[in-house]
Amino acid sequence: MRGVVSLDLFDWSVPTQIYFGWGERARLPQVAARLGMRRPCVITGEHLVHDQLFQACMGELENAGLAPAVWPGVRPDPSDCMVDEGAAHYRRAGCDGVIGYGGGSSMDTAKGVSLLAHTGEESIFPYLPPQSRPLPGRVPLIAIPTTAGTGSEVACGAALTDTRRGLKSGIFSPVFNPDVALVDPELTVSCPPRLTASVGLDAFANALEGYTSRISSPITDAVHFAALELAVKYLPRAVFHGHDRHGRVKMCQASLTTALGFPGRLWTCHDISTMLATLHHTQHGFSVLVTLPALLEFNLPSIRDRLVKVAPVFGLDTRGGSPREVALAVVRAVAQFARGVGAPTLAELTGCGAEMIPTWAREAAARPTRPGAPRPLTEKDARWVFERSLHGY
Repeated sequence: MRGVVSLDLFDWSVPTQIYFGWGERARLPQVAARLGMRRPCVITGEHLVHDQLFQACMGELENAGLAPAVWPGVRPDPSDCMVDEGAAHYRRAGCDGVIGYGGGSSMDTAKGVSLLAHTGEESIFPYLPPQSRPLPGRVPLIAIPTTAGTGSEVACGAALTDTRRGLKSGIFSPVFNPDVALVDPELTVSCPPRLTASVGLDAFANALEGYTSRISSPITDAVHFAALELAVKYLPRAVFHGHDRHGRVKMCQASLTTALGFPGRLWTCHDISTMLATLHHTQHGFSVLVTLPALLEFNLPSIRDRLVKVAPVFGLDTRGGSPREVALAVVRAVAQFARGVGAPTLAELTGCGAEMIPTWAREAAARPTRPGAPRPLTEKDARWVFERSLHGY
């Protein structure tokens, strides 16, 4: 049995300056100027450029004497080519810093652009696995999230699709921690219910995976548990009452909080999500959740006591049942929570049936076991997980 490793040995670093609160986007001009930006390259999506709050932010930059150069080329599941295009815009516009404005795709693209702006290179490909060239630096970088779930505003990674190999990949380095994160929950109010649910479930999964990781620590335990409580209580409120200010604030707190703890501590759920995204272009948050309950059950011998500790978060009574019974009740509660905010089944998400299970199992088992994984996943184990998840746990 592989349990949680010793909590007496860990490291911790939070290099990003965080400004959190309703209306904190107003700090953008002074933050950009402080970082030496005069011509910031604003990386965002086409769907945001006509948004009233985005236009107000750009207007405030201009009123402060800055000249933003907006690149609205971000699309879901950003690729290496998208980063290269954004970097070309940066060079053409003569920019001196990067602002990532949007969801995880915008912020991850902005990270890649900030790297190429520093190196002067035209392609980010050499920095992707398997080459994984060390990152030499980046230009000043500000992250402004408009969704609550990915935590990219304080994370050291960028998820990017490698178009040459057709694989969803990523780059992880402290270099990618933004200088400043402006987390303004008001910017998430316009996020539609289904996207709110998907990204919110990403934060929920990050928290639960992080709390049950083999390489957790006292600090990560604290932040992941707090984020889990927030997500369980407030995600339904944000999904079904999108203009509820309190719900939006608390989900932004959940996303930010868990992201402070999860670098390197996620496990098999995220590997499977990456595999599903590569094969079927699925939404990340839903991709994580479709197999999470089954994976929790599979890992029960290693994480049982951790699940018992989170039982009260779901309002479960821990008296009278054995630790295994309580832990299984938590697994069922996780599945019910996800369904309650609109998460699809594996079959609904991918549009596939049992015929894909051998392929999924083979692909999942072929991925290296992450350090945080409670147990390694064999192809036989993976087949069981997918069978258990296909039509809902």
